[in-house]
Amino acid sequence: EAAVERELDALHRAGFYTEPTCAVAPAALREYRERGVLDADDDVVVPLTGSGLKG
Repeated sequence: EAAVERELDALHRAGFYTEPTCAVAPAALREYRERGVLDADDDVVVPLTGSGLKG
């Protein structure tokens, strides 16, 4: 839960105003990279959803 909140905050700071559950996928991507499941230079597409409104 804490990782998802951190990722949501990072997304918002970067200008991506997503809905909260959307942060699960980027948080998982970060975890996969940290665990070595994915290399840092692997290309990955993570769809983001949201209202487009700053909350």
